[in-house]
Amino acid sequence: MNKKITYGLMLIIVAGYTAYVIATDGYLSIVHAGMASAGALQITLDLVAALLLVVAWIYQDAKAQQRNPWPWIAATCVVGTSAPLAYLFMRELKNQQA
Repeated sequence: MNKKITYGLMLIIVAGYTAYVIATDGYLSIVHAGMASAGALQITLDLVAALLLVVAWIYQDAKAQQRNPWPWIAATCVVGTSAPLAYLFMRELKNQQA
């Protein structure tokens, strides 16, 4: 399976489930769940650390390709993993067109 299909499927699954949770439980329920216990907070901190690494990569990659990284960084802060997956998907589309 090529990267575009892989990133696209991952994006559909992650963004779709995120949209479902927000629609049924609300955005703040995700925040509250991430702080519900010491174990949940550990998972949240791991996710934040991983996303900071991803954001650093997005910044460098976008600059190298002469693209603006800030919309992707802002979106990552708001919607989490869906934004980097969308970045990877769009990156593959643009690379195939070039």
